[in-house]
Amino acid sequence: MHRRTFVKLFACLPLIVLGPLAGSLAQGVPRSGLRSVPLLDTHVAGFRYYEGGRVWDYIDQGDALELRREPLNPHDAKATALYWREHKLGYIPRADNAPIAGFLDHGVPLKASVTRKSQDRPAGRCLQVEVRLDV
Repeated sequence: MHRRTFVKLFACLPLIVLGPLAGSLAQGVPRSGLRSVPLLDTHVAGFRYYEGGRVWDYIDQGDALELRREPLNPHDAKATALYWREHKLGYIPRADNAPIAGFLDHGVPLKASVTRKSQDRPAGRCLQVEVRLDV
């Protein structure tokens, strides 16, 4: 997803989230059938510096990842780390992390998962991840 598209989606979040909810509440119908909206498809930044190499053989496509904010990170106040089963894999890239950090800071639950494992980077192993919002 291009950054411009992501920013537009971020700006439309209240309409995406509150539109269906408002309609179902007005009609007295409980909200069900959540759908997942992809927000970001990117690689894991800093993968080779954390625990990724140690757990590489165990990570599979589709595995859930945990997003953890690190607002006190000395290098980036918008840092958002990615964890797989308590193993830190790296971060959402700095160029893409501000909207993700904003969602998390406002209590919006996001989901992340592994979309692809590849060996095509010069440094070796690389993970592609997707961040989604359930609406």
